[in-house]
Amino acid sequence: MGYSLRTPQYRYVEWREIASGAVVARELYDEQADPRETVNRAGEAAQAGLIERLSTQTHELIGENPRILPLSVR
Repeated sequence: MGYSLRTPQYRYVEWREIASGAVVARELYDEQADPRETVNRAGEAAQAGLIERLSTQTHELIGENPRILPLSVR
């Protein structure tokens, strides 16, 4: 299951295993520098702090049960 979060500059996607909720993949796109989303920057060491913040925000939005989301979050 994928969850996407947008900021004014970035789009972050977190892919989670449905059964456990474990994060299995991440995507990070710089919408200003790469509006067509051709370069996934999630693997870059320089983005680690940003990934951590966006992952925390995503977890706060989806809560403890990532399979059930309120309609306003979808």
